[in-house]
Amino acid sequence: MKCDKVKKILLLDYMDSEGSVEMREKVEKHLEVCESCRKAYLALRKKVKTPFRGAAQVAPPDFVWDKIRNNIYGQTETEGVNVFLEKLKELLVFRKPVLALVSILLLVVIGVKGVQLHDYNLNKEFVSQQMEYVMVSYGQEDIGDSEGFGSSIEEYFF
Repeated sequence: MKCDKVKKILLLDYMDSEGSVEMREKVEKHLEVCESCRKAYLALRKKVKTPFRGAAQVAPPDFVWDKIRNNIYGQTETEGVNVFLEKLKELLVFRKPVLALVSILLLVVIGVKGVQLHDYNLNKEFVSQQMEYVMVSYGQEDIGDSEGFGSSIEEYFF
């Protein structure tokens, strides 16, 4: 075997104990006679195989394989629509009732503040009309030329 082919096999199959028995025997014979390939094998074993020597093999759950299979073979158009509808339903369902309650309370508070602001503007207009009536009653016909009474309440509303 040539060194390039042996190094390629080392990377792809030999380190994972894959490939035929015949191929493995050829690689081992080559490693006995070739110093360069033996050094490459030892370096690969040190960096690739040794760190995982005591690691346990963990199998992923079945749904992971199902998802991979569906992505490889593709989904039919109706399956794609069903997946979209399922994801939309997940978005619309509140998983945490506390979050839903806080959201509703926040909307109520914003609504109440909006009504209060509207009421404040109506009260301001009413007070302005009352002030105009008082000014006219005291003989000051044109409220625009008047400096008012000079009270702090007047400054607050105007």
